[in-house]
This record gives sequence, structure tokens and C-alpha cells, in this order.
Amino acid sequence: MKNKALLLQKGKKLKLYIENLRHKISQESNNHVLFIYIAQALFLDANYKESLEYIDNGLLLHIKNKGKDKDYINASILKGNILTELKNYNQAILHYQKLLNIDPNIFHIYHHIATCYFKDDNFYEAINYYKKTLDINPSFLFAYIGISDSYRKINDYSNSLKYLSLAQQIDNNNSLLLTAKAALFLDQKKFLSALALLKKAIRIDESNEIALMNLAVLFKNKKKYKLSINYANRLIEILNNSKNNKYRLLASALCNIGDCYLLMSNFKEYKNYYLKAFDIDNEYPNILGYIIYSKLFCADWKDLNFFKEMVLKKVTFDKQVTTPFISLIIKDDPKLQYEVSKNASKFISKKSDVNYDKNNLCYYNHKKPRIAYLSSDFYDHATMNLMVAIFENQNNKNFDYYVFSYSNYNHKNSDVSIRAKKAFKNFYMINNNTDEEIANLIKKNEIDILVDLKGHTKDNRISILSLRPAPIQITFLGFPGTSGAEYIDYVILDKFLVTEENKKYFSEKILLMPDSYQPTDNKRYYPEGSLVKSNLGLPEDKFIFCSFNNPYKIQPEIFEIWMEILNENINSVLWLMDYDHAETRENIYKEASKRGVNNKRIIFTKKSPTNEYLLKLKHADLFLDSYPVCAHTTASDALWVDLPLLTIAGKTMSSRVAGSILNSLKLNELITYNFDDYKKQALKISRDKNYYKKIKQKLIKQKQISNFFNSKTYTNNLETIYKKLYSEIKKV
Repeated sequence: MKNKALLLQKGKKLKLYIENLRHKISQESNNHVLFIYIAQALFLDANYKESLEYIDNGLLLHIKNKGKDKDYINASILKGNILTELKNYNQAILHYQKLLNIDPNIFHIYHHIATCYFKDDNFYEAINYYKKTLDINPSFLFAYIGISDSYRKINDYSNSLKYLSLAQQIDNNNSLLLTAKAALFLDQKKFLSALALLKKAIRIDESNEIALMNLAVLFKNKKKYKLSINYANRLIEILNNSKNNKYRLLASALCNIGDCYLLMSNFKEYKNYYLKAFDIDNEYPNILGYIIYSKLFCADWKDLNFFKEMVLKKVTFDKQVTTPFISLIIKDDPKLQYEVSKNASKFISKKSDVNYDKNNLCYYNHKKPRIAYLSSDFYDHATMNLMVAIFENQNNKNFDYYVFSYSNYNHKNSDVSIRAKKAFKNFYMINNNTDEEIANLIKKNEIDILVDLKGHTKDNRISILSLRPAPIQITFLGFPGTSGAEYIDYVILDKFLVTEENKKYFSEKILLMPDSYQPTDNKRYYPEGSLVKSNLGLPEDKFIFCSFNNPYKIQPEIFEIWMEILNENINSVLWLMDYDHAETRENIYKEASKRGVNNKRIIFTKKSPTNEYLLKLKHADLFLDSYPVCAHTTASDALWVDLPLLTIAGKTMSSRVAGSILNSLKLNELITYNFDDYKKQALKISRDKNYYKKIKQKLIKQKQISNFFNSKTYTNNLETIYKKLYSEIKKV
């Protein structure tokens, strides 16, 4: 009868079949077979809750009518499958185990239990039950694939390959088997081998959904966005033409297309595809956060608070509702950011069978501390623009420095990347290595202190640190918040960033720099000349407020304050960065008009190369900072070219970075702590020419006498921290 239901499903007559069964049940309410048939049909129609009701009734009637015979076991397996689809994995496992008490030799039941453990991320128990499956049926191909996938999930690539090789002895041309092997090669960064296998899998079975999904992801990661979108669309077409209701896979394909559009800076399509995915599967990992991120990129604030509230409600339920990075823009709440980061790090830890007890770590006895930086940002990136002078000022007589770079960018592309690479004798390019290979390389080099410059930001490989390759592991600079990871020991901050209220929401021990935590490059380009403002599209006789922050940092609340400032100082304009996206511009204009501000007073400037961008900044009068995520690198850019910056320091690190910089420059009159004071100060600065001149002169003076733009002093202070940490581990 299940086969009949499948045929009806393919023939698109399944719902009619279900209605006929309902009618028969109304006439034969004690017929257990009818209840089981309709449960099967509802299961195929993805109506799992109703399917569970019918199978429960059917099984009770079956026991009453015929007892617990073979047919009962077969029907009862369906109940376990329904519970699995409902993600009630523990209930499903208990149910399957009761069936094994009736007959312990049904290999499919062991396989179902293994699948539940796998889906619940309990890969060790999954392996155990897949092996029990093979004890009964050593030719069951899917158990070999399941074991291989489980070993791959815990990064045991040797055993993963071993079981795939055993499976190939059974069937060397199985499309799913080839797909599983390709997934292993993808994890091992063997992209060409994976690509060949996936294409072969598609030739054997052009409707292989997992192969199509993996091809879409592979090409996205290789920046072949059109090819990625093509494979994702092929998958979507197959899924839409079937009635299997694989919502999670369909959502994955839609999100993959959205990611491609984001990477192509097409924010509108990025947003649209994530909204489509949300309509399909609103439980898809991190989808709420991505929707918020996409809407902010487009300045589309409709329903923004609705999605934010959903995150706030769900984050406490231990779900992946947003990424740590996106949590920064949802609310100025250190507890929220801590919980999201902790949850993300927990999911990373699940893949690592490492004991984090410091008593089990290997401590070295070097004459000089070995310090290593781990990052993908050794190119013209904000982090590298901040760190390059620190690298150049390193004391190589007292320290041995290393870099482990997994950047996919060419280091020869920019002056800053050339400078950074030149500062190190030990520079390892590791972008094609697995996490395990990199961790082993770090161990082989006996690194004492490993400094991760990425944290929870794009392209991070924080998973490397979960393998505990160094006795001391630090997170620094890249991510303005806690890692939430038990395998990261320290975070480098400063006294302004850390408050009595937020310090308990850092999972790491806190190391304090004496001035601002943010490094700078005092060798960078300073624009000496000036341009005619009209050539930049600016009025010559108006006060120029600017905010060159990313679009996602512009939120309705801070924008409201900006518009109030413009309305109260009609002799001013607002200068924003144009990311070449029409919807963002139009939405900003629309929101300004709603608040009584003429579009002509909102001026956009195109993104420019670094030196040209710095020259542009110099022509603004006051940088209006964003909130709840403030300017970070952009703040030091503005101050470097003598542009005063006004900020709101909130509760979180991500809202206090600009305040940290201003505090180190003793420009505390530019730090506010609420919207009212922010607005009052912006109006005072823009109206009182003498006050503005005084602030500007103070900024120029403080640049010369403070330590903020002194890269050498900063490096010495940082090395003092490293030296102290090393002296402590030498005592161990």
C-alpha cells in the first residue's frame, strides 16, 4: 500500500486518495489497516502531525485486532519515521528501541536509530548504530555512507574514507556514494577532486539533490556565482516538481542564491531570496539574522522590528537564529551577543573531540615566546590596515613571530599586504589545508600564543582553535565581542570597552591595553591637499555631516535623530556612502522625505580606493556615528584626516569602539551616551563655529601627543601582554 501511495504522489493524486481513506474510516472506524494507510499517505504529503495521530490510532487497533506481528512492526517503524521528521529524535529513538525488543534482527531499525543520532549531531552514537546495522546486513550501502558522513562530521577523515572505500566494493557507481565521497573531499579542501565526483554523480543521476546542492555551494565558495545560481536553480526546479516537501533543502538552495547575490553586492535579490527561504522554512539556521542583515543593507525597515523580536524570543531556546556578527546589529545587549556567540561556538565544538582541560595542554620551553597570528585578512582589509604597522614594529629579537594565513586573496594585490608579509620570516599560506592540518602545523611549530584576528566574522575558521593547537589562545580585533568559546582563553580590550555591566558577558579572561585596544598605522597616507567641494557634489556653504559607515549600520532609530538634526539646522546636509545600490538610495530618500527632509540634502558618494576615500573624508565637517554598531576602522580613518567624530557609547563592545578611540585621544566631549545628548552636541558643533574650531584644533593636537596614532608604543604595550602571558605558562 505504501507503493500505491508513492505512485499516487508521483501522479499528483495523493490528496484525493487521502480523502477517500477518510471517507472509508468514517464507515470502518475499527479497521487498523485504513488508519495505517492514511498515516503513510499523510507522511508522504509531509503532514506529519496528522500522520502521527492516525498511526497511533492504527497501532492501537492493530494490537487489538492482530497483536504485535510482523505487520505491526512495519507499521510501527513508520511512527518512528514520523517522529524523526518532527525532530523528536529522543522519542523516535526510544520508540525504535522498543521495536528491537520485539525483534532485534531488523537492520533497518538500527539504521533509523543511527539516522536520528546523526540528525541530532550525536555522531559517535550514530557511528555505533550504523555499525550495528552492518553487523546484520554487511551489504547495506547506506549504512556505509552514514558511517562515513559521521566520521567526516567529527573530522576523522581517515575512517570516513575507509568506509567509503568499503562501500565502493559493493557499488562503485552509486550516485549517492560518489556524492558522499565528494563531501569528504570538500572538507579536505580537495576541490577539483570533489568537483569531478559531483559531476559524475549528476551524470549517473541528474536528480541527485545533494550533489546539486554541493555543486552550488562549491561554485559559490570559488566565486563562480553564476554557476552556483544555475545549480541551485536546477535543484529548486526538481524540488518544486516533487512532492517530497524537502523544505530544509529547498531553503538551503534559496539561501545559497541569496548569498551569491550578497557577494555580488546585489542586496535587493539577497533580501528577496532569504525572504523566500523564510516562507519555506522559518526554522532554517540563522535565517532570521540574515533577513535583518539583508533588510538593513537595503534600508528596508518594514517589519524590521518583527524579525528582531523573533530573534530575541528564540535565542534563549538554544537555537541558531542568528550569527554572532549579526547579533551586534539586533540590539545593544551584551547578554544577547554572549548567548549567540556561545551557541555558535558550541556548534563548532561538537565537531571536535578535544579535551579543553589546560592540564592536558603541551607547554614548550623556548628562549623566546612564539607568537602566531591566524587570519584570512592578509590583504587590503580593514584588519590589515590597522595591524600592518604593528607587525612592522615587532621586536624580533625578543619574540619569534609567525603567520598562518588562509586568505583566498592574492597577497600581491596591495601595498598593505606586501608590507604585512614582509614583516614576517615565518609566513604560511594555508588556505587549501584542512583545520586538522593547520592545527598540526601550528603544533609542529610549537606556537606558544595563538592570536586569532577573525573571531565570528566572514570567512573565519575559528574551528581551528577548537582543536586546541596552542597552550594560549587569544581572540583580538576582528570581531567586536566575545567568542563565547571555552577553547579561547583571552580577549584583548581596554578600560573603556569593558564596563562593570558588560564584563561578565565575555567568556574569555580580559587583557587590558593601557590606551585604546585598536591599533593604527602611523605610516598610512595622509591627504595633504584639498578639493573643491562642488566637485564632490557638496555645497560650499553648508555644514557637512557625514556617515561613511556600511549601510547595515544605519538603523531607523539613529536615522530619525539624523533627520531631526537636519531639520533643526537647515544650513546642513548629510553625506553618505553609496554602495551602488538603487533600492538603498531610494529607501533612504523615502525615509528622509517622511521626516520632512528634502532629498537634495542627502548626498551620496561612490566607494573609492583608500587614498581617495581618505581625501573625501577630509572635506566633511563632522562624522555622525551609527548605533548600536558604531564606526571601528572608519572612526580612526576619520580622526586620522582631522575629521571630528560624534558617537554614542552603549552597553556593548561593538557600540563603544569609537568611544574607546576618542577616550584615548581625550576627546570625551565627542562621546555621548544617549540620543538626546548626541543630538544636542551635533547641533552645538554645527552651529557654534568657535566651538567647532576648538574641537578641531584639539583633535589635531591630541593626534600628536597621545599614544593612539603611535604604532611603536602600541606594539610595545601589546608585547608586554604577550611577555607576561608567556612568563606565566613557563611556570607551569
